[in-house]
Amino acid sequence: LHKYDKADTGILILNDSNIDAARGDYKHLIVNWYSKWCTTWCVLFHPYYITAHDIARTKGLNVQFAQMEWNDNQKTVKKYNVTTHPTQMLFVAGKATPIEYKGAKGYTALINWLTTQLNTLAAQGY
Repeated sequence: LHKYDKADTGILILNDSNIDAARGDYKHLIVNWYSKWCTTWCVLFHPYYITAHDIARTKGLNVQFAQMEWNDNQKTVKKYNVTTHPTQMLFVAGKATPIEYKGAKGYTALINWLTTQLNTLAAQGY
């Protein structure tokens, strides 16, 4: 595995230079794009994302949580067409296109969605 900066929460901090390595290092990688100037939705969602990370660890879900600042990483933002923030995408080893989360911005909905996605992917051999 490559070395990544981690927040105190254990969530990886990604950027344009290391997201491809992270995609290679983790079978399932969920990325939360946020903006440092987004003082409403990004700030409100952040604790839910941390809680979802903690629940995923407790449940033994095979997914690595990461975050990426939207403004400073425009190469990746454009590559994956991230047009709003916060935005969450699940990257899966062997799949070129990530799966975008479009559910409610709460930890329960995110964990339910992740569990469903991971179960479906496992049934498909991912």
